[in-house]
Amino acid sequence: MTNKVPLCVDLDHSFFKTDTLWEQLIVLLKERPWLLFPLILSMFKGKAAFKTYVCDHSPVDVSNYPVNKEVLQYIETEKLKGRPIVLATAAHEKISVDVLKNFEIFDRQFSSCENVNLGGQAKARLLKEEFGEKGFDYIGDHPKDLKIWSLSQGAVLVGQSEAFGKRLHNLIFHIKKSRSESFLKVVLRAMRVHQWIKNILIFLPMVLAHSILSFENWALLTVAALTFSFTASAVYIFNDLFDLNNDRLHPSKKNRPLASGDLQIPQGIALAFSLLVLGISGAFLVHVDFGWVVSLYFVTNLFYSSYLKKVIILDVFFLGFFYTIRILSGGIVIGVEISAWLKLFSFFFFSGLGYLKRFSDLKFFEISMGRRVLEGRNYHIEDLPIILLFGGLSTFASVLIFSLYIYQSAQASNYNHPEFLWIGVLALLYWTNYIWMVANRGQIIKDPVKFVLKDRTSLFVGVFFLLSLVASAI
Repeated sequence: MTNKVPLCVDLDHSFFKTDTLWEQLIVLLKERPWLLFPLILSMFKGKAAFKTYVCDHSPVDVSNYPVNKEVLQYIETEKLKGRPIVLATAAHEKISVDVLKNFEIFDRQFSSCENVNLGGQAKARLLKEEFGEKGFDYIGDHPKDLKIWSLSQGAVLVGQSEAFGKRLHNLIFHIKKSRSESFLKVVLRAMRVHQWIKNILIFLPMVLAHSILSFENWALLTVAALTFSFTASAVYIFNDLFDLNNDRLHPSKKNRPLASGDLQIPQGIALAFSLLVLGISGAFLVHVDFGWVVSLYFVTNLFYSSYLKKVIILDVFFLGFFYTIRILSGGIVIGVEISAWLKLFSFFFFSGLGYLKRFSDLKFFEISMGRRVLEGRNYHIEDLPIILLFGGLSTFASVLIFSLYIYQSAQASNYNHPEFLWIGVLALLYWTNYIWMVANRGQIIKDPVKFVLKDRTSLFVGVFFLLSLVASAI
């Protein structure tokens, strides 16, 4: 059956699961942060001028924005009935034009420009003038759309509650936002709580100092690990904000809360700042020097997320540094000096794991997607052999450093039974060979940390290694 009544579609949180203005703001602040002050000044000129400034100073590309599949399916069904599909949005015209370029389902568009912000009342007046009262149907998601729905023939509601839907006398369809998990689970995923396992390194100085029976040390280091975890989660969220486009091109990272639209950008920013305040303020309460170290970790990580992770090799060195700084933090908190041996071991070992992450990502892209370049990084498929070489050499160097440390410790009688440490060397050597073999087979398809936590061989070797440390100190 043919239906010629135009179907007008809202963009933000209706057709897209995200807000296009926030998307453009993130791009602008990432690529041209020096424009922050003039950006703030543009806000005083009105919403239309603000949106124009943002879109004039940041590249517009909506091709990878998360689409509300249920809305798209509904539009496609109506399109087959012969209905004109009209994009009616308060987003800037540069964005709406790009939408029409990437989604051919739309026939025309109405949007904001330099002098007009097409939101709320302004959109209602325009649609009434263009199609007449009761001459169009409208898809929207916000209470601000009530005026538009009152003028439309039919209302299509996206999200919102059943109670809200009952307020629309002309409701013809209610597209409920499907959510397979609670908001709390979405937040925890965004925080990447599983990555907190890395902060167990903060306890390592206590173990090596043979003071694991000190309740005070356990208490201090537990609080320190928690504050470091909050700060690290803030870093992960900021990194996801800065890397939205690249994550959406990745087969698994596209499902991250921010990239998929399950967590909105303003929510992500609020969460990140809340965690940052908790983390850094808590770190200063534990120990002033520890607070400064955690602050340094955050600043360097932010700089890394914005720029340095695109610099080959240097990005891996920084990954090694971020692990090493956790060990240094543990030493600061309980007043234990970290030896040069441990610093060197940590840097080489975790730089090797950094190469492992790059290798596994690149290998996964090659196997599953046929791409030759790692999105958001400057690594190519041709680099796989050299990354394998650098990573293997780095992890092997860490084993060698550990061996030399054992020899020195045996001479200095730092351990009651240093011979047990050689068992740890064998365990570490086995694991480094094993993990690179598995990676080369393409079996580490996502985060290496997740792989290690689920891999029985890695867990067994890890326990065996820790037992060798304990046995050497008894």
